[in-house]
This record gives sequence, structure tokens and C-alpha cells, in this order.
Amino acid sequence: MSNISDRIERMIDDLLDRHDGTVEISRNRLAEEISVVPSQISYVLSTRFTSSHGYVVESRRGGGGSITIRRINTSSPARAILHLVQEMPESNSQQQACQIISGLLRSELIDEPMAEVFKAAMSDLAYRKVDRQLADQVRSQVLQNTLAVLATLV
Repeated sequence: MSNISDRIERMIDDLLDRHDGTVEISRNRLAEEISVVPSQISYVLSTRFTSSHGYVVESRRGGGGSITIRRINTSSPARAILHLVQEMPESNSQQQACQIISGLLRSELIDEPMAEVFKAAMSDLAYRKVDRQLADQVRSQVLQNTLAVLATLV
């Protein structure tokens, strides 16, 4: 059974699919609809619907508050990957890197075997002899460099 964050992510992705990549939702109404607290919706939006995952999220206060989520529309797989490279933060935990990899897999920019190679390179085991903060910075640079090469191959 998947966790609640996975359920929320799938629900939002389904909404985006049904509405051509842009959807406006009420965080409170969505939370009520799936019986979670609004902060769980906020957590999923802030961790899984980021620019590095190919989304733009805009929040509006007042009038019940709404959130607009838009998939970044790129004209080619290479541009989608280069967008990730440009938006790459200076530091990525293993979990954050794996979320990016999962997004590439979901978008069919990489296949399952390639995703496993990426995950191995992003694993905490690969950086176990390095200080955590430095490891997260190096992991981000390695991911950025490998994505830049991938963009030339797609």
C-alpha cells in the first residue's frame, strides 16, 4: 500500500492529466476530499511539485485561497532535461535526487534500467565516506552533470 504522499501526488497528477497540464485547486477542499490535513497537501506540493520536477506552483491568498499547478511545457525531451539542470539546487539529498529520477521515469525521459543506474549513483552509499552536507552538494553536481550529458543523447 502506498503512503498518503504518493496518493496525493497521483491525485494531483491525474487532475493535471485531465486538465491539459494546468489545474487550480483549493488546498483545504482537496485535503477534505481525501481526508488529510491541509499541511499534507502543502508538503506534497513543496516536495514533489517543484520547478526541478517540471512544475510551477502559484499560491493565492484570500477568497478561500487557491493553488494553481502547471506542468512546465517544453518543446523537446532535451529541453525538459536542460530545464532540470538549470533549476538544480546546490544540494540534493538522496530522497530529493530520487524524486527527480522518478519524474524522469514518469515522463519517459529515461527507462527503468537507466533509472536504477541513476539511483545507484545518487545513493547515500556512494557518498558514505563524505560529510553529509558535502555529500548532498556533490550528489547535486553529479546529477546535474549526468543530466546535461543525457540531454545530448535524447
